[in-house]
Order: sequence, then structure tokens, then C-alpha cells
Amino acid sequence: MRLKRKAENKRQKTITGSLKNKTPAEKECVEICTAWVKTLAGANIPLSKTDHPLVREFLDRRVRNGGVISARTQLTDTFLPEVYLKEKENLKQKRKDKKIAVSFVECCDEARSVLNVLFAPLQPDFSRQVNSFFGGYSVFRCC
Repeated sequence: MRLKRKAENKRQKTITGSLKNKTPAEKECVEICTAWVKTLAGANIPLSKTDHPLVREFLDRRVRNGGVISARTQLTDTFLPEVYLKEKENLKQKRKDKKIAVSFVECCDEARSVLNVLFAPLQPDFSRQVNSFFGGYSVFRCC
């Protein structure tokens, strides 16, 4: 009976279970991984580069708490959706109550799809030109 209780207490937490009740160290890990995903996405660097041995060595040795950065699969599954939703909301707030044109371009190959979104304000700037900017969304999905 005693062994059974010990075994029950040593169960591993699931990712979703771990993210609900976080210790300060776990919160910092989430913050670091979220910042890492945001940085790589903003610099147009694939999350898979996190798993490269040289990048991993650099993170482990030179970056404070860099060793807690997860592998690509966990970054993609756990942290990327959150970063995407926050960036999407930030973009909505920047363009709130303004008229814009939106262009979607999807590129596909055998294994992946990329969706690029281009936003162009429909109001001229101070030089009377309509300037567009890249919305920053590149959504990868495996087929």
C-alpha cells in the first residue's frame, strides 16, 4: 500500500497540467521560451534551429537560463500558438478603426504550407502615399 502511494506521488505532470500551477522557476521558463519563440519568429529564423548543436551549446553556455529553452516540437506545440495570438491581437489594436487592404499569399510544398499576410492602410500618410507593411504572420503547418 505504501509503495502504491509513492508511485502515485511520482507521476510526471503533463504539459498542460504544468502550465496551470507554476512555480517561479516554471514561470521564468515559460517567459524565456515565449521570448525565444517571439525573437526567432520576428527574425524569420525557423524554430528548428533551436535543436542545432551549435545553437544548443550557445544557449547552454552563454545565455542565462538558456538551457531551459525547449526543443522545437515543444516550442511549436506549446509556445508558438500563444505568441501568435498575442501578435495577432497587437496588430488588431494597431489597426483598430482604420481601413486596410489585406492580401493573403499561401505557398505550399509536399510537407509544409506558409501563409503570408500583407496589410496596407487605405489612408495616405503625410507624403500622400499609401504605404504598406508586412503584417509579420508566417503560419507553418505540416500536411
